[in-house]
Amino acid sequence: MNSDVTSDVYGTNADSKTDFNTAFGKAVSAQVSGTGYTVAGTDSVNQSAKVLTGSTLNLVARKGDTVSMKVQPWAVSATPDQAGTHLTLKTTGTPASDAKNYNTVVTAGATMTTPFSGVEGQTFTSTDLVNNLTANKLNTLTSVKYAKVVTGDTTTYVNPDTAKDLTGVVKDGDHVQLFQTVYTLSGGVPGTFAKDGIAQALYTANEVKTTASATTPDAGNGSLFG
Repeated sequence: MNSDVTSDVYGTNADSKTDFNTAFGKAVSAQVSGTGYTVAGTDSVNQSAKVLTGSTLNLVARKGDTVSMKVQPWAVSATPDQAGTHLTLKTTGTPASDAKNYNTVVTAGATMTTPFSGVEGQTFTSTDLVNNLTANKLNTLTSVKYAKVVTGDTTTYVNPDTAKDLTGVVKDGDHVQLFQTVYTLSGGVPGTFAKDGIAQALYTANEVKTTASATTPDAGNGSLFG
């Protein structure tokens, strides 16, 4: 005779509703983790009056909602697949005239028109994020122009218009040397699609010398990139 194992599957939750018991619920969740599907013991379709050993228990999975995530650009750190320095998109009044991080204030040459989206709860890879940003033509970001000030072991990246008389400013002859950093898309931090979530795109930095006449592309960034 088959044994009654209903108590191994179902229990009562804090709201006095029939639900999977803790161990069975964790086992079910593990099976659908990262797929964007959930299996709820409180759903009437997933409740059975009696479960016997050797019998089959059919459970129904529900697909999550499709969500769009904001994407933040980060400079690559020394650790693979980990964000390093957050890159800030240039806006009116940013960077401030006295800021010392001009090298991390960037402009984008395109607007993000195709959102980075997927089923809530579904995992995404670095490749998924790279493919999305490539489709949006956001492979390259360019910093605002800046001057470099070197004092001892410290380098700051400052407003070129006010750098002429600063001690330690890098010059080309009698003139302040201007620089920009070009950031090239190189990866992304894997994660899970979530409502109001933020994905981290990784860019590799390359500093170049520039001139006052050089132009920086800026097509805005759209509401999903920043």
